[in-house]
Amino acid sequence: MPTLTTVFVNYNHARFLPDSLRSLLAQTHQASELIVIDDASTDDSIDVVHEFLPRFPNARLVRNPVNQGTVANMNDGLRLGQGTYVHFAAADDIFYPRLYETGLTLLAANPVAAIFCARSDAIDEAGRDLNQTTPSAGYPRSMPGFIPPADTRELLIREDGWFMGNTTLFRRAAVIEEGGFPMDLQAFADGYMSRLLALKYGSCFSPDILAAWRRLAHGYSSSIVESPAKANAMFANAEQRMRANFVFPAPYVTRWKARQRFDLGLRRLARFRRSVATGGVAKRAFGAVTEKVGAAILLVALRPWDLAAAIRKRIAAHRPRN
Repeated sequence: MPTLTTVFVNYNHARFLPDSLRSLLAQTHQASELIVIDDASTDDSIDVVHEFLPRFPNARLVRNPVNQGTVANMNDGLRLGQGTYVHFAAADDIFYPRLYETGLTLLAANPVAAIFCARSDAIDEAGRDLNQTTPSAGYPRSMPGFIPPADTRELLIREDGWFMGNTTLFRRAAVIEEGGFPMDLQAFADGYMSRLLALKYGSCFSPDILAAWRRLAHGYSSSIVESPAKANAMFANAEQRMRANFVFPAPYVTRWKARQRFDLGLRRLARFRRSVATGGVAKRAFGAVTEKVGAAILLVALRPWDLAAAIRKRIAAHRPRN
């Protein structure tokens, strides 16, 4: 197996640390090293980390004197790590036992690939299933395997939602060669890097569900995308980078931009629905109808080429989980 570094970034997630760290200990193939970066937490995170650290064979704790943010911590872990591949493990997520074994086995068989990723569950703050498992419809492979760059270009035109940060293993040298994760892309820094490396080198993908993403109302990603100003700036920066890099096909960048506008529109509709949720039955019904009709209008207006994919996903969402 290739060597793997786990970079475990934490800020004030003491209540989630035991479950997350236990899930790393339960991996059927252990990482070669664990680097815990605490970003100046003010809760009892350090006490929890000290309790778990001796259970890992090669682990260390890095404590930041001041908070420096998620992307800066990821770049620090990238430089500190020694593994051929690196996994950035959020302190509030859960990682299922076969994540590392599955990913490293595929990467060992396909060393030209620069990333591995798989499907993920979604859970709430209490760990309850949100029934939002990333669907199999629209994903690039029905069996684990390698996706060459040429196939990636075609697949991204049709669908580009299969990159899940919590299941992604990056080839460390490839990310370093690209200059690390762009600070100006904030919550999309790993998504941008995943697409760049998949287009440049190819990727490995498994349709297995190998992690759970804890969706927090005030989490890092949510704090960005729920702010129109921050989200628009982030996506504008990403578009500029994509337009300037020959690896990204121009038709794909155009569709990617429309998809981001669509997602931001959905969030505006959801905020409206929530704003009228306490106004009685009639207002709640009006909010729900407005959200559904608005979503359909946005899809037709911004993503007409994705209508078939959207229908497949809707059907898949109502099938029993596989």
